[in-house]
Amino acid sequence: MKHQIFSTLDLYFSEDNIYLQKKWYKELHDKIDAGETSFYDDSEVDPLWDNHNVKYSPDRKRLLGFPSVLEEYDVKEGTEIIFGVVPNSTLEKITIPDSVICIVEDIFCGWEDLKEVILGNGLKLIGDRAFAGCGFQEIFIPQNVKIIGESCFCENDNLECVYLPAELEAISEDCFQDSESLKNIFVPIGSIEKFKTLLSENADLITEIEETEWKK
Repeated sequence: MKHQIFSTLDLYFSEDNIYLQKKWYKELHDKIDAGETSFYDDSEVDPLWDNHNVKYSPDRKRLLGFPSVLEEYDVKEGTEIIFGVVPNSTLEKITIPDSVICIVEDIFCGWEDLKEVILGNGLKLIGDRAFAGCGFQEIFIPQNVKIIGESCFCENDNLECVYLPAELEAISEDCFQDSESLKNIFVPIGSIEKFKTLLSENADLITEIEETEWKK
């Protein structure tokens, strides 16, 4: 059974998906359809576990699950999709390598202990509610991210600062809904009008800065 990346944005399997016109998206779409990087039910495959008891698909391209108790973890290089994990893990820090291209919806939703997230530069899509209700204070979105799903960072009580890349193509207005501590949304010089349109409800929080001031 295929797993839809963005249920509410309805981008992935839609016939009129405008992103299929984009080379980067078509390559990802074709790769998934060919089964090279898949979103399939894993009930009939034999997963692998690493020495931290983190679960991967046999080809190691998909991270499928975390143990309920784990404080810090570096996702294995070569992983392409973070697919399914245990709700409410005790994980406090996660580092995602450049090989990861997609984080599926709801993956880290409700992980209040998650205080630090480092996203790799290969990331292109972040699904709906992927980081809703987490505990980090800031998040740096890498330059290659094109789509951020609905309510992705909503209800994050500690979130104060977000950095968004100029090349971002889609982000929902409710992305930061009920994140009451949010003070700053930083965007690169020359992109402020674009983001004030995309995030009209948070327009007063958007500030332009030089990209050299970013961590990534």
